[in-house]
Amino acid sequence: MEHILFACRTPGQAQVWKEVSFLFREKGISWRQPNLGEIIACATPEAAIRDERGKIKAGLTRFKKIVLTEASHLIWKLRCDRVIRDENEPLSEREIKNRWRATVTARLHLDASMTDRRRYNQKAIRPTDVINTWSGVLQDEVHLPRNWIRNARFLVGIAVKNVDDHG
Repeated sequence: MEHILFACRTPGQAQVWKEVSFLFREKGISWRQPNLGEIIACATPEAAIRDERGKIKAGLTRFKKIVLTEASHLIWKLRCDRVIRDENEPLSEREIKNRWRATVTARLHLDASMTDRRRYNQKAIRPTDVINTWSGVLQDEVHLPRNWIRNARFLVGIAVKNVDDHG
């Protein structure tokens, strides 16, 4: 597993981690390549991002957990697709970036839809949690209306930034 996530030279993992590092920097989270233990433990309290007083920064911590787990899962899926389905034919860098963008954007949309109290009752996510998680990494964020989470018309066009957005 460690080889697939971090060491394999076949196109896939390096490009995904490059996109993750970009999002971390956009979010103001210091980046260093994680290891397998950090991926496995990313949802534990010990992995939380804290302020200078030791208080957990919930939005940043949630973002870190989501992005690391989504990236790891995508890298695994890319490898399985390549080896099992695609007869060991690697994807292009563009295809990998598109898969990453689709993965993380789908997660953003899932988060937004999970704020629906009528559908999810007390299990619904607070809209402020979604905003705190994703603010800073949304494409054209300054042009979004205040209620973009609850407005499906805007949600369709919302995506997460990628490296190509800024060179």
